[in-house]
Amino acid sequence: MDWIKRNWPYIVVTHVYIVGIIGFMIPPIANIWVSLTPLNLLFGFLMLLGFHQNISKNFILSLLLIGALGYFAEVIGVKTGVLFGAYSYHKHLGPKWMDTPLILSVNWILLIYLTNYFARLLVSKNILIALVGSCLMLAFDFFIEPFAIHYQLWIWDAVSVPMQNYLMWFVLSFPFHLIFNYFNKLYTNKIAISLGISLLLFFLLIDLILIW
Repeated sequence: MDWIKRNWPYIVVTHVYIVGIIGFMIPPIANIWVSLTPLNLLFGFLMLLGFHQNISKNFILSLLLIGALGYFAEVIGVKTGVLFGAYSYHKHLGPKWMDTPLILSVNWILLIYLTNYFARLLVSKNILIALVGSCLMLAFDFFIEPFAIHYQLWIWDAVSVPMQNYLMWFVLSFPFHLIFNYFNKLYTNKIAISLGISLLLFFLLIDLILIW
């Protein structure tokens, strides 16, 4: 029981993503699981928020800035096709504003936080954290795209994912990491590593087992 009390956050995170993988492997309920994607993103965000040490005004401000900037970048992308290429979002990601799911603001915050955390384990200078973090964002997107396309979370007009999509993920992520670094000099979060690895393995395993 003591072990469970000490490790319950890791147990919860691991089981959520294991159940998610199993759900996608069962065709009759796979579509239900797809519709739960916004809840999955919200779960990850709330777990990070709940275990973030020393929540401050600067921390909240950094999240609001990244969420807002990321969201409006998506709006511009959807409306013009200039940033990422021509694409549109399906209903699975929940309520939209200006043809863009509101949950995407949470998605940008979640991924920037996780990749920033991992980058800080590897390098210490702000510019290097932003660089490594942006590269990790590209890695996440590489595994997210097949999943999202297969389950129609979003639809590209092109036959394959445009290279400009990956380029813009890096270009946007870099200043977002700088913003996060500016407002958050030092921070700890005991669930971040477990959540980041679980999320990446979730997409990787579904890609390998069901899509590729």
